[in-house]
Amino acid sequence: MLKKKALIHIIFWFIFLFPAFLELEWPLSKGESVLALNVILIAPMFFYWISGWVMPRLVRAGKRQYLYWLIALSSCLVWSWIHMQTETWIGRNFFEEMPPQPSFVEYFVGMLWFMATAIGISFMQYWYENQIKEEEIKHLQLKSELNLLRYRINPHFLFNTLNSLYAFALEKSDKTAEIVLRLSGLMRYMLRCEDVLVPLSDELSYIDDYIALERLRLDQEVSIKLSIEGSPEGLYIAPMLLLPFVENSFKHGLSGSISKRYVEIVIHIEEDSLFMYVENSKHAVHTMHQEGFKGREGIGLPTVKRRLEIMYGPDKYHLEIEDMSDKYRVNLYLKLQRKMDYALLDSRG
Repeated sequence: MLKKKALIHIIFWFIFLFPAFLELEWPLSKGESVLALNVILIAPMFFYWISGWVMPRLVRAGKRQYLYWLIALSSCLVWSWIHMQTETWIGRNFFEEMPPQPSFVEYFVGMLWFMATAIGISFMQYWYENQIKEEEIKHLQLKSELNLLRYRINPHFLFNTLNSLYAFALEKSDKTAEIVLRLSGLMRYMLRCEDVLVPLSDELSYIDDYIALERLRLDQEVSIKLSIEGSPEGLYIAPMLLLPFVENSFKHGLSGSISKRYVEIVIHIEEDSLFMYVENSKHAVHTMHQEGFKGREGIGLPTVKRRLEIMYGPDKYHLEIEDMSDKYRVNLYLKLQRKMDYALLDSRG
């Protein structure tokens, strides 16, 4: 890393000083060589004094910024004088006849140019570093949200599943083993989905296990339909992104005194696009958005939307929610990552 940084600086100075050296007549005399060496030493020293010492303090100075602007300007005057004096000394000691020498104002203007370049590059560097930090903060926030979601499972769902498991165990039902198998699959997936993206096939298996458990514990009067169309092969998705919509449909779609209780979920995969349709029955008193997206137990619709915005952006997802008097419908479109894209993303993480 240090060698790479040093090489970048060498290339920068070569490009920066190259036009000035093109104006010289080659081969250089001894005096001209010393003058060129003086420029090569003076210019970088002043540049790194501004960018390496003045600018870091100026950025952190707050209300005292004027002090460091004054130091920068004073430095420009001092280095201009140093540059002029060294060239005068070189002219007297390495040339038979004293060559024409710029005025102090010209030296000062040249140093101002170096100072402006140092300040501009420093500000660009700080801006870039801030952008990187903001991306890291977003990444950490997303990881925190994901961790909260990973270690959280709807307590009502878990409680009801354990109750069903207890009842089936007492009856020595064949369903006991399947409930244990499905529940362990859910827990295992939550503990291992630590990546920013996971294979879509794993996410769909998770949803399938969740719905299978709901089918096992609910009575036969509830209509549950799950349809998955298309191949998830090679596609990746943010983990546990689809679950809140599925979980919400069971939590509130089958509650209350609803005569015809149902949940219908359709997931259609076409090339690298995913379309998800969720519809559930709803009790008449549930107006506006379902409580699962607003209450304490759900992860919340704002959080789901924020994850979609961070992970996919406005061009790669579309969410449409319809809240009707007797039913609730969600339409979600996602532009998914391919395996190659995911590998690149993972290497940056």
